[in-house]
Amino acid sequence: HPADPTAAEQLPDGSFTDGDFEFIELKNVSAVTLDLSGASFVDGIEYTFPAGATLAPGAVLVLVSNVTAFPRRYGAGITVFGEYGGQLDNTGDRLELRYPFGGPVLAFTWRDDWHSPTDGTGYSLVALDQNASADGNLAASWAISPETGGSPGSGSTGYSLTFGSWRHYHFTDAEQAQPGLAGPHDDPDGDDLNNFLEHALGTDPRSSTPQS
Repeated sequence: HPADPTAAEQLPDGSFTDGDFEFIELKNVSAVTLDLSGASFVDGIEYTFPAGATLAPGAVLVLVSNVTAFPRRYGAGITVFGEYGGQLDNTGDRLELRYPFGGPVLAFTWRDDWHSPTDGTGYSLVALDQNASADGNLAASWAISPETGGSPGSGSTGYSLTFGSWRHYHFTDAEQAQPGLAGPHDDPDGDDLNNFLEHALGTDPRSSTPQS
């Protein structure tokens, strides 16, 4: 859910909306070149990769909602692979990428209440596990970009964790509903560092941190 367009981004006709600044970045985390010919996003957005489309090991590609709006916010130096149809639902949506044969290559559903900075303030949702082994349907698999707007096309592995996203990462939904366990002032490992301090220090709330 990108931030609303600024006055400068709206020039010349003022027709852009926040959705025009959406993008999706795909990264090949395997050791072989991927042949994307005919692969399609069939849920969330609509896009079919053309014949001959490939993605080298470690490479990234960027698909955008609007090829005219995108460089006004993110700069003209980013190569855009293509423009997709439709827009992602800001309240949560499902993405599915599949080849013409077989099951989905990639499929997950996210919610807008996972990480509040990604819902309208401009930060993008980024995968915590760059090797794609985590369950994309869980809030704990995702974090927020370190910078407003993310870093499309760079393949950046950076991320930030607000207290809310940090709590998703360390506690299940059921645990967050339990009193005295996952709140900012709770101290589940009994080391005299409450959860908010554990978040600030980057320590594990389930493993006692030695005090000096």
